[in-house]
Amino acid sequence: MSIPTTDRNEPTLMNSPAKLSENPPTLRYLDQTPLSRPENKRLCSELSPVTEMDVDIAEKIQVTIQESIQKSLPSIIETLERKLQESIMKSIETALVAIKKDVHEALQGEMEHSKLQTELQIWCESEKIENYNRRDNIRIFGIPEDITKVEGRTVGESAEVTMNKVLTVAKELAVNVQLNDLSIAHRLPTRVENGTRPIIARFARRIGKINMLRQKKALNDSESFSGVKIYEDITLPRLRFLNLLRDDPRVESAWTREGVINFKYKGQIGINKIESLYEGGIRMNYSLKQVRNCFATPVRN
Repeated sequence: MSIPTTDRNEPTLMNSPAKLSENPPTLRYLDQTPLSRPENKRLCSELSPVTEMDVDIAEKIQVTIQESIQKSLPSIIETLERKLQESIMKSIETALVAIKKDVHEALQGEMEHSKLQTELQIWCESEKIENYNRRDNIRIFGIPEDITKVEGRTVGESAEVTMNKVLTVAKELAVNVQLNDLSIAHRLPTRVENGTRPIIARFARRIGKINMLRQKKALNDSESFSGVKIYEDITLPRLRFLNLLRDDPRVESAWTREGVINFKYKGQIGINKIESLYEGGIRMNYSLKQVRNCFATPVRN
């Protein structure tokens, strides 16, 4: 089988450009850009005036907006400044009101504190004088009272009977106390209904009081005076302050001697003394309220 041959001089698609332009319309269409087509040129010429008009309108809108902004900007700034100023002034006023309130409360608190401090100093000085005047007194608890009925009324024992009972207690303690060593002895009121009223005895010679207090522990072993207790006669505020010390976790023990409060710190050997309750409160770092409560009036049933 023979292969057909092609004459080199015979025009082909590759080597015949002259014939390419004479190809069908499809190939000619490929040679043209969209805008070069006659129908598109006419359309573009119709659309061009609309585009230019849109640009002109957009520019005018932009100018109008800018002019509007420029005209409105000062008013907007002024409004913002006014609102900002009002807000700042309102905040300042609120802050000033709060500051004034705090200052007033601080001044009021300082005045109350100063007033309480002054009052407490006066009370403590008065208490110190009263307590000093009790140095010659003792209180005895647990001695039965002789009570008699007179015309249907309950009558307690006389001062003479009470003084003799004090001498009996002194004898039990082996302390030499005579009747002329006592200034007076009488019963004190009690808040306990039908309770034994305590005895308060004032000594003309302090040595008798001191010796009875020194020997008072001997009553713990006495069968005749079981339950009888002897204490120094101190003021109620001083007794309450003494109880504060006894409840203080820093304090090992606390007691009174000659009306002066004595106490020992835990882990220390020395004995500390307190004469003024005000100075004692400062020393123990107690608040004014704690010391003031020592002077509170007891509630009676």
